[in-house]
Amino acid sequence: MIDLPPVLVAPSLVVPWAAAVDQSYVILRRGVTPVGLVRRALAELRGGRPPQLILNQTADRSGGVGVLGLV
Repeated sequence: MIDLPPVLVAPSLVVPWAAAVDQSYVILRRGVTPVGLVRRALAELRGGRPPQLILNQTADRSGGVGVLGLV
């Protein structure tokens, strides 16, 4: 696993790595990450294998917060 900065902060670093790896992930924070920024980040990554999106800090059915929606 390679941990890289946000794609919109350092596209010249992230985009080549995203094209070189078998799978990339974009981490989104529920209620914080604006949809417009998600669209821009995905546009930067266009052309390679589509990244998997991970929605972080989602609420479970009891109203608590768990990792990736799991408690």
